[in-house]
Amino acid sequence: MLWGLFAVPSLLHSQTDIFFNEVDYHGPQKGVGIYGPVGTNLDGYSIYVVNSDGTAAQAAVLDGDDVIAADVTSNLRGEIWIEVPILSIGGSGGGQNVGVILAAPDGLVKQFVSYGPVVNGTLSSTIDGVNSVVSEYIGDHVPGNSLQVTGQGCTYVDFAAQPGNTYANTQVPSHGALNENQVITCTADGGQNLLPIELRYFKGELQNNRILLAWGTATEQNNAAVEIQHSTDGRNFRTFYTETGGPDRDTPEDYSCVHRDFMSGDNYYRLVQTDLDGTQTIYETVLLIKGKGNLTFEVFPNPAVEYITLKTEQPTATDAEIVIFNSFGAPVLRLPTKSGVQTQFVDISVLPQGRYLLRYADGKEVHSVTLMKL
Repeated sequence: MLWGLFAVPSLLHSQTDIFFNEVDYHGPQKGVGIYGPVGTNLDGYSIYVVNSDGTAAQAAVLDGDDVIAADVTSNLRGEIWIEVPILSIGGSGGGQNVGVILAAPDGLVKQFVSYGPVVNGTLSSTIDGVNSVVSEYIGDHVPGNSLQVTGQGCTYVDFAAQPGNTYANTQVPSHGALNENQVITCTADGGQNLLPIELRYFKGELQNNRILLAWGTATEQNNAAVEIQHSTDGRNFRTFYTETGGPDRDTPEDYSCVHRDFMSGDNYYRLVQTDLDGTQTIYETVLLIKGKGNLTFEVFPNPAVEYITLKTEQPTATDAEIVIFNSFGAPVLRLPTKSGVQTQFVDISVLPQGRYLLRYADGKEVHSVTLMKL
């Protein structure tokens, strides 16, 4: 087995993302679904399977007939299904493997996902002379289901930015169609569709024993209502506040609400907008933390691009430390904090896009929060 901590090219996707949208290694039609812009010709792309000893074997080479098509006319992104009969799960040898690689015609590894008994996401592989390509662990699935990307967005980062595992074992295989729980919001140039409200910000602030949530819009068109939802696990949300939509506007507007029924541990908040025709759009998610001891703090914005703000409800009584770990458990940023500090700004612009773990320790309590860097 080859192990290590290395750069992860498989996680760096562009606006014209091409990635594994579905993986099925249990069904009678084993294979992978590849997502991308409709009309993309995958001629020259290769698929490799990876054994638990770190070796990779080429399983398929795509040709000019492998073109991504739309499953419905209106979609600008689609999935093409490529059968890979030797996909399986288990140890090394006997055709069994623990991961699959998508390589571009120039040999660059676009993505390496692992699903086998290795669960810490650091399985390395050597492919075409490129050493130590590190996997992204996507979980496993039971027979009859497949691993599918879920959520709403256009690019891989859009889907990955949403709480929970990007790949979900939630429904039967789609095998060539976009997934049941996947909403595509792309325009012809690869950007996002114009939405009923243009959101300027969505943030939260701890105030004594309540959380103040605030959001602002730049424009509003055909807006029926905005719901603010709360969750303790990042997956199961419930609405606790609804702001009924007003007339169309093209001027900024600010809103706020208060949540008192928040819990110890993780508190996730999201904004859901409903159009006049009933279409719903899920916007940015904010994660707030209510400490199980005396410490209460929040991290925002999350997801973030250049910086985050960490704010405690009261100034810290002792020295504290902020450590950010990458998805493989390696510390990538360490920042000491002196006692008496209540607000700390952390520059994360140097970090690559991806999912991180932020740990805050003040000598008495340790708290962690998942952080998404866009």
